[in-house]
This record gives sequence, C-alpha cells and structure tokens, in this order.
Amino acid sequence: MDDVRIEWMKNKVYLGLGIDDPLVFDDLLTRDDSQNEDEIKRFLNVTPNENTSSLIFYTLTRVEEIEVEVEIEPEIVEVPNDDEKLLAEVTVDGPVEEQPAETDNAPKRETGSPKKEHKKGDKKKTKKGKKDKDKKDKQKEKEAAANAAAEEEAKKAAEEERKRLEELAAQEASMQEEAEKQIVETKIIIQKVQRKVLYTCRKQLPAELVNVDCFYFLRYGNDSVVVPSDTHEADTLLPAYFEYGRMTSNSLLMLEQVLMHIYMPLLSCNGQQGKVYLTENNSSSSQDGSPPPILPPQDELIDNLELQQIHQHAILRDEFLINMEKFTSHVNHTIQQLESEIRLDIPDIPLIDDIQSITRDKDMLFKLEVTLDSWEKAISTIVENELKKVPRGSGPLAEIDFWRQRNSTLSALSEQLQLPYVRKVIEILTAANSHALSSFEYNRSEMIKYYTEAKDNVRFLSTLERHFKNLTHGSGFSVVIDTIPSMMNALRMVWIISRHYNRDERMVPLMERIAWELAERVSRVINVKTILKETPEQVKIKTVEAKKMLEIWRETYFEVRAKIEASGRDSRWEFDRKRLFEKTDYMAGICRGLFDVAQVLEEFKNIFGPELKAVTGDPKRIDDVLKRVNGLIKPIEQVQFDPFSLRHQISWREVMDSFHREVLLIEDEAKNFIDDSFKTLRSAEGAFEMLLNFRHIRSRDAINSQMMRKFNDILVQFEKE
Repeated sequence: MDDVRIEWMKNKVYLGLGIDDPLVFDDLLTRDDSQNEDEIKRFLNVTPNENTSSLIFYTLTRVEEIEVEVEIEPEIVEVPNDDEKLLAEVTVDGPVEEQPAETDNAPKRETGSPKKEHKKGDKKKTKKGKKDKDKKDKQKEKEAAANAAAEEEAKKAAEEERKRLEELAAQEASMQEEAEKQIVETKIIIQKVQRKVLYTCRKQLPAELVNVDCFYFLRYGNDSVVVPSDTHEADTLLPAYFEYGRMTSNSLLMLEQVLMHIYMPLLSCNGQQGKVYLTENNSSSSQDGSPPPILPPQDELIDNLELQQIHQHAILRDEFLINMEKFTSHVNHTIQQLESEIRLDIPDIPLIDDIQSITRDKDMLFKLEVTLDSWEKAISTIVENELKKVPRGSGPLAEIDFWRQRNSTLSALSEQLQLPYVRKVIEILTAANSHALSSFEYNRSEMIKYYTEAKDNVRFLSTLERHFKNLTHGSGFSVVIDTIPSMMNALRMVWIISRHYNRDERMVPLMERIAWELAERVSRVINVKTILKETPEQVKIKTVEAKKMLEIWRETYFEVRAKIEASGRDSRWEFDRKRLFEKTDYMAGICRGLFDVAQVLEEFKNIFGPELKAVTGDPKRIDDVLKRVNGLIKPIEQVQFDPFSLRHQISWREVMDSFHREVLLIEDEAKNFIDDSFKTLRSAEGAFEMLLNFRHIRSRDAINSQMMRKFNDILVQFEKE
C-alpha cells in the first residue's frame, strides 16, 4: 500500500487482534469499491470533531463455501506381462535336463562277421570283454560327471535369467508409476472453511457486537496526521497523534482495570511536585529559623497568584479523584452483580393457593423438602465462602470495599429469599411441620446476621471514606495533616455508635490500616535513593512535612483518647500502641535524619561558594572540599535495603553514623583551609564584606565561629594594603 500511515495502522491492528493472514487487511481496503480505505484516509486527513475522532477495527469469523480441486485415486489392476509369465514358468518347472549324446568311443555292433571266426576266438573275446567292460564303467562315470556339471550350469543360467526378468519387471513397474503420477485425474468438491474478516467503523461498535474484541484509534489535535517516509519514521512520529489500544469483550472489567491501575495512580500523589510543597510551606514559618526572602511588591503579587492557582488545581484534582474512585466503586459493584453466581434454583413445580391440599400430598412435600435442602446448602456455601474472604489491600479503603462486597453478595441472596415462590414454599412446609425447616431457618438466620453486620459496617465506614481517600490520594502532606484530626473524631463517633466497630478486634485493625497508609505515603514520596538528588531546600520541605504528618497521627490519637476517658461514658481506647505507632515513629526519625543530611549539604555549600573563591584565590581547594561534600550522600543513595523497614534499623544507624563521622572530618579540613586562606588574603575589603554577609547565612556552627575570628587577619591585611 502507498500510504505508510495505513501500513503502520495495519501492523498495530494485526498485533492487537492476533491476525496473521496478510490478505485480511488488503481485503478490507478493497471491499465495497475501496470505501473502507477512503474512510481511513478521511480519519487521517480531515480535522476530527466529536463524532469523527475515533476509528475502530474488529474481526468476525465467517464460514464460506469454496471449490477445491482434489485428486481421484486411480484403481490399479495388476495384469502380468509376458516376461512375468516366463519367470513364473522357469520358477515352477526348474531347469531342463539335457540327454547325453552317443560318443565315438561307444562299442559298435559288427555285422556280417563269419560264425566260424566267432567261435574260434571265444577265449580271446572273454579277456577282451573284461577290458571292454572296465572301459564302459569308466565311460559311464565320466558321462555322469559331465551330466551333473551340465545340470549345475543350467541352474545357474536359469537363476540369472530369473534375476534379469525381475529387474525388467521392477523397471517396468517404476515406469508405470511415473506415468500414473504424470497423468492424475482430479475433481472439484465444495468445502466449508472459517475465515477472519476485518471490519471498521466510526464513533462506536454496533450494539450486536459489544462482546467482540476490537482495536481502536483516537485522534489527538486538529492537524492532519503527518505522512512519514518509512515505517521506522512512522513508529517514531505517529504515536504522538493517536491514543490506541485493544478493548476486550468484557468492557466493564477493562474499564475498572484502566481506572484503577492507570488513571487513578496518575492522579494520585506519587511524587508530590515541589511547587505544591512550596505552597504549603509558605504558609508556615521556616524550620531553620531563617527569614523568608524579601521580594519586590510586583513579584510577590505574581507569586501569590501562582500559589493560589496551584492550590485551586490541587483541590480540583482531589475532588475529581474522589469522584473517580466513587465511580470505580460503582463499576465494580455492577460487575459483581452481573457476574454473580448467587442464585437459588427455582424448580418448575406449580404451587396452588390451597396450602392444606398440598400438605396432604406426600410426593409434593418430598419435592419441596428437596428444594429447600438445595437452598439451605446454597446459603451455607455462600456464607462459608464469605467468611473465608479477607480485604484485598492493606489500606483503610480496602476495609470499606471488603464490607461493601460482602453486603452486595448477601443482599442479593437476601432478595432471592424474599421471592414469592420461596416464601410460598416456606409457608407450605411450615404448615406441614416439616423437619427440614429447622435446619434451613438456622442457616438463613446466620446469613441475615452477617448481612445485617455488613450493611451496618458499610453505613458507618462510609462516613470515614472521604477522610480515607484524602489519606490515599491527597495532593500533599498538608492535606493529610488537615484530615487526621477530623478523621480521628469520626473514628470516635463510629466507636461510640456502631454495634460492631465498638470492639478492639475491629477498631485496632482499622487503625493499623490507617497507620500503614500513612507509612506507605511517606515511603512513596521520601525515596532515600533519589530524594537527595533534589535541592536541599526541597528535601527539607518534604522531610519536615512527612515528619509532621507522622507526629500528628500519634498526637491526635492521644488527644481523642483523652476525650473518651474524660467523658466517662464510653469504652476507653486501650489499643496496642506498638501496632499503631512503632513504624510511624521510626519513619519520623528517619525523616528527621534526612532533614539533617540536607541541612549539612546546604550549610557546606553556603560557605564554599563563589564569594569565598574570590576572596581566597584558591578555587581548586574549594572544589576539592565540595567534591567531598557531594560524596557524603553516596553511601545513603546506594543502600541495598529498605531504610524504613524495622528489620534494618541497625544497618541504617551505621550508615548515618558513618555520615556524621565524615562530616566532622570535612569540618576540620574546612577550618584548616579557612585559617590558611585568611593569612594570604587578596583583598581585605572583599573579605570584610564576605564576613558581614556570612553573618546572615546559615552555615556549620564550627565553621561560622571560625570565620568570625578572622577579623584580626583582615585588619592586618588592611594595614598592609
């Protein structure tokens, strides 16, 4: 195809829908006089509006009848040829025996000899006859040997002839097979095949295809899509113009997954931008006691407007995120209702209004008791499965979702038990005093007990949901700090009013989940391996607010606890403090340590700056000191463990002790450098101005005191000048 953009879209669609036939997309483009191709080009070239900004591809499997040419297997009839007949005759009859011929030495009968001579020579003949007989025996033996040799030679000749004939037969069969292959008879048959057909549409899928997997493209901007020169350039340029992806047939589940795992984490506070921290920090005094910078009136007005806009955007984002969470919860509830397998089997047994006549029908009562027994098993199984479930997640919102899910499940079951048919069956068996009813009533009462508990818990925990969402999704630590006191008072009201969350075994796990969420938020923002790459001022702001949030959690708990004890009416909060505060207190200490690290870096950099280089005239030595200062944080950034884990307390303490030892060494080197530098000042006036400026700059106490002792060195230099 000529348009590289369409080729790029084809590759994405093939990958998303699992198509491997290269002709499927070509068929789409050429079908219906290339209307689909024109539609795709309009999508790429025309400025999109609300109704034309999407393009959807989907496939359907179509059964087609096609004509297929197949071979006809020939019938092979074996007809023996002349050579085969001859071979058979030779094999059956054997070699032909040759008759011995008369030899020239054979005795010949003499004719016409006189009788007289015969008689006279009888004696001579007798001797001669013996000799002739011996000659004849020898002759017969020779003839027998010759006959045997002749027979052997005849057999060999017959065997050779048989082999020759077999070879000729094999060659003829091979030639016949080759001829049969070259001349193959075929026929046409009709076969049904399944073929993927690709379709496209604009706006939305047809209603009858909502359960079909599809691949979508959404246009960005109003400009036409650029035309790349090749596919490599298309992979680089075109993704900026589209939002594209695959949508499965289970669209509700996909919507829930996209909201939960993509958009909500994007909107949640994972990194907390520096501007937000500065906004929150400007409302309070600086932690290090230094006065805020004095800005011109116009710049101060601009900064205030920017801060107000940032604050308003954060509030809008939080509100939008909370509404999105609520919508996601409704989607999840709908999915559970649609996919619920909580159904009581209603048999096809007609029930008349006359209950007394039914109670006298034993067959009917038996059928109804079997039905009731199946309902009882269904109720028992559902309740048992619900009791095995635990909240999916470690935060407090998972607790609310857990009770909502149980409430939804048992509510659906309770509604089915209120169906007219179910009530009629129970009424009939009650009138018949059936023994099966007692076991059913026990399981139903257990189900109702758990359903009432779940409904009550959802009602009370819903009053805490907004606070829990602020803990999880608030834009900054200040939002959480403002939320904790009101959340703790709401927990107190739940403790007083609720029939189920007024016990330690329920309230302590809930508070433990709150503590986990606070700790998780801190560990997400205060990433030890990356936070020190930011400016010391940003690090100090983040760590101070994180530490304050963790401390407010503990302080507010004890304040509310004191109020409960002072009232004297309600049960006291005697909760396990280790479960609630051990980790948060430890993390607050780490935040304080990181604040000290940032403070040290800032103090060193305040001293060893351009002013000191200009006065001392030894920039190389100052740069060497700064390199050592920057190297202080490398052991912290390269830790191979989680500093916030209680299991690694000792390892983290060793890292911090090593840091403070190195700081003392750098301080000693800095003091020696200052002593050496002020003995060879380049300008007394510049050094004096620098000392006056350092009086208002925060630095290491040891170095500051060392600097303040250098006025005498400056006066000596002044006298020299």
